[in-house]
This record gives sequence, structure tokens and C-alpha cells, in this order.
Amino acid sequence: MHNFGGGEKYFATLSEILSKKNFVSIISTNKSVSKEQLENYFKVDLSRVDFISFKKISDVSRMTKECDIFICLSNFRYINSYSDKKIQLLQIPYGKITRNTIFKKIFSLNFKESIKDIYRLSLLKKCKHDALTVTNSHFVHDMLKFNYNLESKVLHPPIDNFYDQNIKKENIIISVGRIFSGLYNDKRYDILIDTFRKLCDVEKHEWKYHIIGSLLKDQKSHDYFNLLQRKAEGLPIYFHTNVPYEELKKWYNKASILWHAAGFEVDENIEPERVEHFGMTTVEAMSAECIPIVINRGGQKEIISDGMNGFLWNSLDELISRTLQIIHLKPDTTNIKKNARHRFHSFSKQSFINKSQKLFSEFLD
Repeated sequence: MHNFGGGEKYFATLSEILSKKNFVSIISTNKSVSKEQLENYFKVDLSRVDFISFKKISDVSRMTKECDIFICLSNFRYINSYSDKKIQLLQIPYGKITRNTIFKKIFSLNFKESIKDIYRLSLLKKCKHDALTVTNSHFVHDMLKFNYNLESKVLHPPIDNFYDQNIKKENIIISVGRIFSGLYNDKRYDILIDTFRKLCDVEKHEWKYHIIGSLLKDQKSHDYFNLLQRKAEGLPIYFHTNVPYEELKKWYNKASILWHAAGFEVDENIEPERVEHFGMTTVEAMSAECIPIVINRGGQKEIISDGMNGFLWNSLDELISRTLQIIHLKPDTTNIKKNARHRFHSFSKQSFINKSQKLFSEFLD
């Protein structure tokens, strides 16, 4: 739990649900995280959950001796379990890892990722013997099935209802997500800023663009953030970092359009891990009747019905044209906004509760 993102929210919500009828302990290897932080950040009730932190992975494995079921969320390291049953959560659609891809990373001096790939291969092989593997989207499911013949059950993430009928829509476009430039799930704010500049050049308008996301304290993240700020100079573009829940809710309800570009210029069949694995912020925006205009990649395709509850784009010119359609209210956006909110309910917290109870029932009875 080094970052409070979608995976952490998924895990915290699942812990809350299972704790209603079972004794649940959350085991973390990050001692700087507390149960109270998780509760406050994700708005979950962990009052019936015990929170334990260890420094070493081996300590976590020893702890599983006291568990009937061990549910593990890990992105690259397999954690041995001594529990009766182990359930592995996988949330990254790994591309095909081979000896050649590993050597390629070594030759590129990307030693850290090459070592992680070796661990990932072990993880994907060993979890085939677990009681159950759970993925967070059909896209992740399909990629792991195609590349590794790994069977899994899909449990979409729980999405909060951000709707507030007392907040009026404004001429605002937003993008939401971590502000960083990295190997996985880069939100590509750089090209979205360039696109907004082009939108301003194409047509004079009174729209504003707000970028909202978590920003870590490391130098690399801040260097990237400073680069984005320089690119946005002279434009009505505004940045909001590490905002509290209520402020994020305000922006979802004020905004008329959500832009999303994770996976731009990526072949999702070759590097599926570099596109959006599901699209939590897309559904969050839809809950507040904010119209998503998102890239036609990854998990976004299982959320959006193009032209019905949002729009999918393949090129930046298409992103601009779709945006201009909404700006000029062509087509009428009333039904699109209503359809977007209706689609959100398929991924609501209540839907997550119902589906997770059904999925885990055979292990908990």
C-alpha cells in the first residue's frame, strides 16, 4: 500500500464487506499506513477489521498459518500461503513476458523491471494452483487468459456515487488520475494539454480544463508535474493535486466532460499493461452525469457504449471533434448524461457487494 489508488480502494472495500460476517485482518508491508488513513481516504468502515503491518514478506506468509482464507493483492511477487485456501487478486493485464523481453529490458538498463518480470512469471504460474484468481475487468481477464492461459473470475471495482444535484454543470473539462510518467498506466496529460491548446486554436470558446490527481513527493513526479505546468502556460488550464474527497466530488459535478488518454500510442495487444486496466475515474465521472470522452483502449471499452453514454476516440482529431460536438450540444447531451449515470449503477458499491458475496460464497460457507 505505497499509493492510495484503485487497487487499495478495491482491497479496502472488499475487507469492509467480508468483515460483516467474518473475522478479517488486513496485512500490509507498509508500516506508514494505518487503518484510519484507509477509512478516511476511501470512506470505508473498517471498524470490524484488524490491521497488522509487517516489514517482511516472509512475516506475512507466517501470518497466513492462522487464516482459513488468504486473499492477496500483489502486482509482481507471489506470496506463499499456509492457509486452507488462497485467493489471488490480479489487476494488471500483463503482456507476454519472454526471455527476449527480459533481455531487452536488461540491455536498456531497466534492471529493476527485468527482475520484476522474472517474479511476475513465477506469480502467474503459481497462482494457477490457488483456489481462485480474481481480475478487475474483462480486459485483464482476457489478456491473462490469452498470454498465460490463466483462468480467472471478473469482479469489477466498486465505484462511489459522486452525484450532487445541487451543483450545476459548467463549461469545464476534467481529467482525473495520478500525475506521473511511468511504465504503467501513464495518464498522458502531456498530450491532453497539447490537445486543449489545439482546441483553443480551432475555435474560440469559454471552456476550462482542470487536471486533478495525486502527486507523490519523489523528484521524478515533481519534475513531470513542472513540465506539465510549463506546457499549460497561457491557457485556462488548472492543476489540483492530492485533493480531499469532497473537493473531487465538487469537480465531478461541475465538469461537463471527462477526458482520458491512458494508452495513447500503445498497442494494447503487445503492451496491455500500459493502457487503462478498467477505468474507475471514468465511471466516477459518469455517476455525476459528466460525459466521458475516453480513448478506445483497454477496460474503457467495456464501460462505454459509443454515442450512448459517452464517446470513444482513436485519434486526437477525433477527441477534438467529439469534444466540439458536446460544446455545441450536438447531439443533445441530456440523454447521454442520463445514460452515463445509469451505466454507473452496474459498477456501484452495491453492485460490488452483491457480486463479491456471490463470488466468495463457496469459500465462506
